[in-house]
Amino acid sequence: MGSCLSSDYLLEPGKSHVERILLNYEHKVDDPGVYDVQAIQTLAYARGDLDPSGSMNNNVNVREVLHFRVDENATPDGSAIQALVGQLKSDAPAVRREAARALASLAPISWEDLLLSFAQAP
Repeated sequence: MGSCLSSDYLLEPGKSHVERILLNYEHKVDDPGVYDVQAIQTLAYARGDLDPSGSMNNNVNVREVLHFRVDENATPDGSAIQALVGQLKSDAPAVRREAARALASLAPISWEDLLLSFAQAP
């Protein structure tokens, strides 16, 4: 769930919702080494049969610690990058946005003009 009521959604029983956060979009995590990241999200919730605008008084705090290692010998996975390029033409705005952010976070500065050209492509 986002930070405003316009992004609230009804989560049906047995269903799930995934939101991805690119760790390297706003943080430098490309140097070789071991990283620990603590992710915390406060989610407001209300029963589905109530009007969310007046019933979002309940919160649940979600907290997770992620441990990962950046290998100094790692190389980009060409098939993963190609999949992201393909997602730039998705009908779903969230998919396009995530792909663009992922590509921008992976790309060297020399790719800037190429990436900006994707914004102009139909």
